[in-house]
Amino acid sequence: MIASTGVSERSSLVTFPKKFGPSDIPPSVKTLVETLLPQLLHGAHPALAALREQLRRARVTQVEMTGAGFYADFEVPPEALASSGSTTRHGTNV
Repeated sequence: MIASTGVSERSSLVTFPKKFGPSDIPPSVKTLVETLLPQLLHGAHPALAALREQLRRARVTQVEMTGAGFYADFEVPPEALASSGSTTRHGTNV
């Protein structure tokens, strides 16, 4: 037998997308971002070195949980070293 919590099953479901500000990001997601991004930027290419420096100075400003994954938005100070190579001209996603 399952004890009743007084909350209907339907109202306890999480709906997506769900956005979190910097102080509300789930710890498991924050750990994943902090672990995964350095691995994605590993390598000797000069652009990767610049991106690692940007990441070192960046802060996560928002995380959006989609139900199938998540997006993380970053703020990088303008004085951070710019990466060389191609640039995105028609969007803000990296």
